[in-house]
Amino acid sequence: MARLPRRIWSDEDWQQIQRGYLPREMNEKWIVFAEEEVVLLHRSWTGHGLFAATFAPVDGGGRRWTADRRCRGGA
Repeated sequence: MARLPRRIWSDEDWQQIQRGYLPREMNEKWIVFAEEEVVLLHRSWTGHGLFAATFAPVDGGGRRWTADRRCRGGA
């Protein structure tokens, strides 16, 4: 099993992550968005969810990646 990064994202980083990302052109393959503490990555052409990363607050501020999973099936 792969190890999760030990990096702590600042509160400012987390705000940016929560804004998500929508592709602006055909070559950009990912849609990224957050639902509460979970950041989801979907393929832009199909809308299929492929990956989810859960973040949790850290004492002293910021967030750490605490779990991940591959999404099954569709969007």
